[in-house]
Amino acid sequence: MQGGIENLEKEDGDFPLTDIRRRCFLWGNISLWIKTARAIRVRAHLHQGSYTEALTDAQASFAARADNLRYTYTSTKPGQWYRFNDGRTGDTEFHPFIKSLMDALMTPIE
Repeated sequence: MQGGIENLEKEDGDFPLTDIRRRCFLWGNISLWIKTARAIRVRAHLHQGSYTEALTDAQASFAARADNLRYTYTSTKPGQWYRFNDGRTGDTEFHPFIKSLMDALMTPIE
C-alpha cells in the first residue's frame, strides 16, 4: 500500500483514465485516492495492532464528507441497487433495517 501511495504522490495531479472511469470514482483526483489508500491502510494497521500508525493514517485520510469514496452511475444505468432489490422481492432483498439506514443517509452532499 505504501508503494501505491508513493506512486500516486509522484503523479502530476491527474490519472490518465478515460472519461467514463474518471466519473466513476473520485473524478481522478489524486489527493482523494491517497486519502482512500490511507483509510484502507488504517484497517490493516488495526488488525496488526499498530495503533500509532493507524492513528497517523486516520488523521491523513478522510476529513470531510465530500472526501468519501463514492460511485457515480452513468446516465444510462442509474440506480443499480434499486434494480437489484426490485427484481428480487421475496427472494433476495435488503432487510428493512438496512433500508432504513440507507434512507437516513440520503442527504445531499455539500
